[in-house]
Amino acid sequence: MIRALITGHQPLYRLAVADLLEQHGGLCWAESRDPLTQQGRVLEKLGLLVICAGADDEYLIRQLGQSSRLTQGKIVLFSEYLGKRHQKLIELEKIDLCLPLSITLTQAQHCLDELLSAGPSHSVGRMQIGSEIQNRFYPDLRDLTQCERKVLFKLQKGLNNQAIADCLDISINTVKVHLSHVCRKVGFRNRYQAAGFTSAQLTVDHTLMQGLY
Repeated sequence: MIRALITGHQPLYRLAVADLLEQHGGLCWAESRDPLTQQGRVLEKLGLLVICAGADDEYLIRQLGQSSRLTQGKIVLFSEYLGKRHQKLIELEKIDLCLPLSITLTQAQHCLDELLSAGPSHSVGRMQIGSEIQNRFYPDLRDLTQCERKVLFKLQKGLNNQAIADCLDISINTVKVHLSHVCRKVGFRNRYQAAGFTSAQLTVDHTLMQGLY
């Protein structure tokens, strides 16, 4: 019998995950609001920890990165957005798998089945998540500086490099450097892909867009 804990500040998401775990035989699960308040001995006995994080759970994501791994069991993070912060959690082995909250029940079931059937040394960072799921993650503006956001926003408005430079009163070389940093940090293949994303897709926190209009 695998002991599982569903946690996070999003009650509706926890309920959806509970429905998901109901499909698994051999799982005994419970709910809790905040994983960081759990006693160590409780977490040590877990075979699966599922954390449901919304777009406003920056504190939770930061704490996961700063604390030691919560349990030696499998750790799955459901998140509304995926950025460098989430990838870093996987690289540091703080979590094993990050999935979008928009994932379908069938897709989540498949990923969970693969995770639970893997051996203890299995790193889900090596797990091949289908492009259909991966494309549900939006780039994270928190990874960009204010200047980089300004350049990206102007690019989104259809301005070319020279127009962006004139608008922001910077050199065209500085515009190119900022765009290069944007593509590297966020994961765009090139400026054309960056220009193709809408502001709505890129905005995970409206305060990040202040001063860009």
